[in-house]
This record gives sequence, structure tokens and C-alpha cells, in this order.
Amino acid sequence: MRKKYLLGAAVTALMLVVAAAAFASAQFKQTVSIKYTTSKTKAASGLKVNLFARDPGATPPGNQAGASKVTISFVGAKVDTSAGKRCKEPKATATNCPKSTQIGTGKAVGRTATTNTNPPIMGGPFNYQVKAYLKKGGIYLIVDGTGGPFVLDASFSKKGKLSVNVTRDVVNQPVPQALHIKPILTDFKVNVKRKTKGKGRKRKMLLRTPKKCGKGGKFKVVTKFVYDDGTKGTFTSKPKCKKPRH
Repeated sequence: MRKKYLLGAAVTALMLVVAAAAFASAQFKQTVSIKYTTSKTKAASGLKVNLFARDPGATPPGNQAGASKVTISFVGAKVDTSAGKRCKEPKATATNCPKSTQIGTGKAVGRTATTNTNPPIMGGPFNYQVKAYLKKGGIYLIVDGTGGPFVLDASFSKKGKLSVNVTRDVVNQPVPQALHIKPILTDFKVNVKRKTKGKGRKRKMLLRTPKKCGKGGKFKVVTKFVYDDGTKGTFTSKPKCKKPRH
């Protein structure tokens, strides 16, 4: 009887956790706006990134699916993180990165959903401040506010692929786990400065736009999401591109 009781209790607990998970309704909408700060080809550029999601059909309200992983591919662009001063702090102490390594600022909005109640109890929305710091091979995105700060340790490959693991860097962090809550970042906006070092042919650029314009006289940026309900989404941004004069 004891084994049967324990098994039943375990199944019930599992059902509560599963029931607390968010699943996107038919009204879920992800919006992506990504722009270079220049329209010139083969030029040093900054970035303007604005990501936000809404799900009016979420139950209870606000309990929408959150992004677990996000990758942004700047097609044809080149990245060199040695073009600026880089923070040498490990992720655990990234909040101590010197101001000289800061390359951007932004804002974020988040909600919380309890994982041990059915239905989940929602918290927020909460407002966060975002600061971006350059590091070797990537960017630290520090999201500071309720439950934080959270450090998104984003890799930025030489071929222009920015990768963020939200589950690892936010959801699975000690504070949310201890409080049995799941953070849901609904809005994330950050502006990254243009960074260069040196002159002439030896000039280094943190981000260099593609050598030529794509179809329709546009650059191409592809953003891919993996959500915590198992669904995926792909969105293509087409910033303006100015062809060089001959």
C-alpha cells in the first residue's frame, strides 16, 4: 500500500508541474525587429534589436510560452570581438565588468508563473534594465531587476551568429528554482554600439555588414526561437541596404 501511495503522490506532483507549464494558444504572436545602424555594405555597424511576444489566449492571462533558446544570424556579416575592450570576468562575476567594456543598453519585461500550483499563480509584469558587455567570443547581457540580476552569456561567432540560452541563464538559476517559479521574458530590447579598432586595412570591426546587398536591396537577418512548450519559430528581418556607388 505504501508503494502504491508513494507512486500516486509522485504522479500527482508530476501532473501539477505539467499542468503549470505554458502552451501557446492560437493567438500567440512573436514580433521581431532587428536593424543595423548603417545601411552601407562592408561597414562597421551597431545593432537595434527588439523582440516581444504576446498571447491574449494564454491561461491564466500572462502564462504564455517563453523562449528557451534564441539564435540571430546576421547573414553575410562578420564579427570580431577583439575590436573593443573586452570584459575578462567569468559569467559568475559578470556584473563586475568594467564600464569601458560596455557596448549597449536596453530594457526587458518579464512575468513569473509558479511551477508547483495548478493553475499557476502569475506575477508581474516586471521591468528590467539591460546592459551589454563585450567579452571574448561574445556578449554578456545583464538583465537586472526582480529576481536578478540574470547574466545571458551570449556567444557571437565570427560568421555573425548570436546565440542565447534563456533556460540555462534565466529559468534554471538559483532564485527561480528555489521559489518554484518560471520566469517568462516577454520583451527584450537592446541597442549595441558600433565598435572599431585601428585604421586602414588593419581596422577591426565588432560587426561588419555584408559585402553586398541581398534580394530587393536588403540585408538579411534570420532569428530562430525554441519555446519551452516545444514549438519553434523562424523570422526574417530585412534591414535597408545601400549599394556602393561606382
